[in-house]
Amino acid sequence: VYRLMLAHSVPIEDANTVRIHLSALKGGRLAAAAPGLVTTLAISDVGPKPELIASGPTTPSGTGPADALAVLERHRLVDAVPEAVISHLQSAAPPPPVDGALLVVADGAMAVEAAASEIRRRGVSARVVTTQLSGDARERAAWLARAPDPGEVVLAAGETTVEVRGPGLGGRNQEAALAAALAIEGTDLVFAAFGTDGVDGPTDAAGAIVDGETAGRIRASGVDPRVALDTSDSHTALAAGGALIRTGPTGTNVADLWMTVSPPG
Repeated sequence: VYRLMLAHSVPIEDANTVRIHLSALKGGRLAAAAPGLVTTLAISDVGPKPELIASGPTTPSGTGPADALAVLERHRLVDAVPEAVISHLQSAAPPPPVDGALLVVADGAMAVEAAASEIRRRGVSARVVTTQLSGDARERAAWLARAPDPGEVVLAAGETTVEVRGPGLGGRNQEAALAAALAIEGTDLVFAAFGTDGVDGPTDAAGAIVDGETAGRIRASGVDPRVALDTSDSHTALAAGGALIRTGPTGTNVADLWMTVSPPG
C-alpha cells in the first residue's frame, strides 16, 4: 500500500496517516504496550509534526481509521488496494491514548541551517528559503532554480513527491535534478538535490548535482533528457551525464536537501 501511494504522488503526511492505521505498532501503539512512561528521542524526516516521525510508534496520532480511509478515497486509490485493507479501516479501533515525552534531536531544518552556516563560513552568501519543501519534484526544482540572486546559494529541506509516468528508474531527488538540468541549461547555475539517508528511490544514488551543461552531456551520450524525465527514468539520464551523487547509505534520515548556486554576476 505504501509503495502504491508513493507511485501516485501521495504526500508523506497522508501516506503516514494510512500507515498508522495499518500497523500494530504505529500511532502510539508501541508506547501503549510498554511498561511505564516512554521518552522518545527522535530523528525527524517529516518536518514539524513529531507524530508523523516513523508514523509515530510512541506518539499519539490524532487521527483514526476513518482518516486513513479518507486519504485513499481522496487520492482515488480505494479500488487499487487489497479489499482487506478497506475492510480493516472500516472496522478498526482508533489508536490508544499515549502519555510520554518526545524530543526531536535532529531534523531537516537543523541540517539545512548547518549547511547554510558552513557555506557562509566559506565566505559565500547563503539563504534558506524553506525547511518544509513539498509538492511535485520537477515543479519545485524549477522554482528553486530561479530563486538565487547573483553570488548566492539558496537552500531548501523537505520531501517532494513524484508522479510515476513510465517504467524508468529514479527517485524524487533525481527527478528534481533532471528537471533542473533542463531548466538551467545554458546558464552558469548549479543545482543539487540529495537524500540525507544516501538513498533516492530504488537506486544506488543519493541524488545528483547538475549544471548548465548537464543536459547537453546527457544528449551527447545518446539519451534524450526530456524523454527520460517524461518516462520517470532520471537515473539513466543522470548516470549518462555523470551527475549522480553516490554516498552509500548514511544510516540516518532527516529528509532531502536541495540547493542552487549562482556565481557572482
